[in-house]
Amino acid sequence: MSKYGIEFLKNPSLLMVQSADSQPPNYQFNENGYLFLASSPSGRQQLEINDRMYRALDISWMRLLDRNHVSTLFPWLNAEDILAGSFGTINEGYFDPWSLLQALRTKVSLRNLMMY
Repeated sequence: MSKYGIEFLKNPSLLMVQSADSQPPNYQFNENGYLFLASSPSGRQQLEINDRMYRALDISWMRLLDRNHVSTLFPWLNAEDILAGSFGTINEGYFDPWSLLQALRTKVSLRNLMMY
C-alpha cells in the first residue's frame, strides 16, 4: 500500500486532475525523509522486524541505523538513550492532508456529476 501511496502522492496528475484544462492539486508533499527511533529493547526489535519486512518487499529506501549512525546523520539529536533508528531516505515525508482531502472530494463530486 505504501508503494502505491508514494506514487500517488508524487504524481497527483495520474489520478487527481479534475479536467483536461486544470492543474493537478498541490497538497504540498515534502519528501524529506522520516525517522523512527527506538529507546527500548522491544522498540529496537520492532524496527528490526520492520527492516526484514522492508527487505522482503524490496523497499530499499529504508535504512536500519544503530546509535552511532543516528548520531552521525542527526548530530543535533541527543542519541544517548537511542538503541536503533529507521530512516526512510526517499519516498518519506509529509503533506497537507486537508488539501489532499479537498482534491479527492472535488474529484469525486465532478465524477458523480459526469455520471448523470
